[in-house]
Amino acid sequence: MENIAGFDFIALEFDDAGNLSNSGGLAELNQRAASATDAIFIAHGFRNSEADARDLYNNFLSNLRLNMQQRPELASLNSRKFVVAGVFWPSKAVPESAQDFGGGNIQSAEEDVDAGTLEKQKVRQKLQDLKNTIASPNQQPQLDRAIQLLDHLEDSTAAQDEFASCVKSLLQNVSLEENEGLSTFKSQPGSVALDRLQAP
Repeated sequence: MENIAGFDFIALEFDDAGNLSNSGGLAELNQRAASATDAIFIAHGFRNSEADARDLYNNFLSNLRLNMQQRPELASLNSRKFVVAGVFWPSKAVPESAQDFGGGNIQSAEEDVDAGTLEKQKVRQKLQDLKNTIASPNQQPQLDRAIQLLDHLEDSTAAQDEFASCVKSLLQNVSLEENEGLSTFKSQPGSVALDRLQAP
């Protein structure tokens, strides 16, 4: 068991299927929680490595301890016995713009490859990553088909429409507020959506 800013801290590690990979951590948490007055669970989100998550947890708990010591309205918390469980899971970055598709050792800068080919390689790699990480078994063939269509997008609106339909399969169980525009995006032909995503 670790100690962060005076708080007993226990790491709970999960694999990419949501299974607890360190059962000893849970057993330790149960044992420690028996003598604690409060249990705190904290978890990180997307775009966080394990190091990022540890920094987040350290900063959060250090700030909480500082506020408990300095703010009169929180003084009563100092007599309580806390145990903190920090969740760690293999999060993946969610691309929000074309620039987010960058990264990875796809092509050396010295090699003579045009920008379009390089961009296509990046998209192919990202689709493969999505297939291997977040796609369900029913969605994986759709992403395989999207990868096959990459070489035909420039000259065929039919290929663009099918490509977008395959990628949109990842959104089947996603729901957002109406003002997020997801329903509009889902209803658009792929060729229209891809045209609007083009850099000006």
